[in-house]
Amino acid sequence: MDFYILGGTGSAGILVEEFTRHDDSSASGRHNAVWFAHSSSSWSSSAGFSRAVRTDPDLRATVIPATRAGAAHAFARLGGGALPPDPEIRTHFLDYEPFPSAAPLRLTPGSDQKRLYRVLFANGPSSPFEPSGGDGHLHWQLHRVANGAAWALDVTVITPLADAGFAGSLDRLIAGARLRHGLIPVTIDRFF
Repeated sequence: MDFYILGGTGSAGILVEEFTRHDDSSASGRHNAVWFAHSSSSWSSSAGFSRAVRTDPDLRATVIPATRAGAAHAFARLGGGALPPDPEIRTHFLDYEPFPSAAPLRLTPGSDQKRLYRVLFANGPSSPFEPSGGDGHLHWQLHRVANGAAWALDVTVITPLADAGFAGSLDRLIAGARLRHGLIPVTIDRFF
């Protein structure tokens, strides 16, 4: 689950999101629940709010990625008490946002030994980000896409790791980008 602290005037609160995944680890949709301090005890779910975080720069400027512990601290400070456990928060995931689905785009023929995933972000890094890196099975590169309009993290995975299921490695990479650099993920696509 991804936690965000909302700091806008009159809209302080907590946003919790969770991507759903296809078997190949690409994103199939997103759940969310949001709690506002002025509502004191009521959680709501709005796919429109999660979309607005990604499309409205003014709203996005008030959103701070957080760990669960950071969100729990903010929740208590804002008068919500103890942040509910994850299973309880999931009961508020009522407005599911499915993403369009298509077969992976094959960019190069004969590339069966690796997979390429693109994590699209709604904003750029808030602090210096090493533009590329990796290990023997996973390589990544952060760069601008769409004529500079967005940022993407392209992750190449060698198939033994992909076949074994690399979702945890991908999730840790996205969490690091989100928490250390303020990036807000939009979707995760598989290209081949």
